[in-house]
Amino acid sequence: MTLRRPNVVALSTAALIGALWGLSGCKMSKKKAVDFNESIVSVNKKLSTGGKNFGKLLGGAIRGGDRELAKIKKAHDKLLKDYLKIREETKKLEPEDEDALRLYRAHQAFLDGQGKTIKIDVVEVIAIIADKAMEQRAKSGKIMAVIKRMAKRDETDLKPLQEAQQAFALKFGFRVRGQKEKR
Repeated sequence: MTLRRPNVVALSTAALIGALWGLSGCKMSKKKAVDFNESIVSVNKKLSTGGKNFGKLLGGAIRGGDRELAKIKKAHDKLLKDYLKIREETKKLEPEDEDALRLYRAHQAFLDGQGKTIKIDVVEVIAIIADKAMEQRAKSGKIMAVIKRMAKRDETDLKPLQEAQQAFALKFGFRVRGQKEKR
């Protein structure tokens, strides 16, 4: 019986592939990746719903009196409370690899922008509405300027999140609902 020499190249290649796989941080299954992504989508839906509810009240508050102003202040309080709860929820997310960490960081940056909108821009809109000395036309103009600023921040903050989400989905072989596939 002769002993054969092991195929050193094959063994080395297998060891190298295993090491690279381990270093790449690929320990997340497709199911975990989809669940992680869905967690992010879920909190974004909550924020979106709160923002839409606030927006619906905005028109009436601009034209209305103290009662409408009270409604919009209440809507802002709920929006802020929901935002703070969402921030706490997302701190519990545990990215398991580099791609998940990139998506998590992009989402945190997006949430930072949403926080500025809620804590600064929405408060400014409420102050404009509450200003009894300001004429209606001036109020509308100032509010539109704030809304444009909010929309620009949203667009700027959302793009990196969508790109990170798309890359994450591509790596794990699933499709992000509502986003066009890159070719």
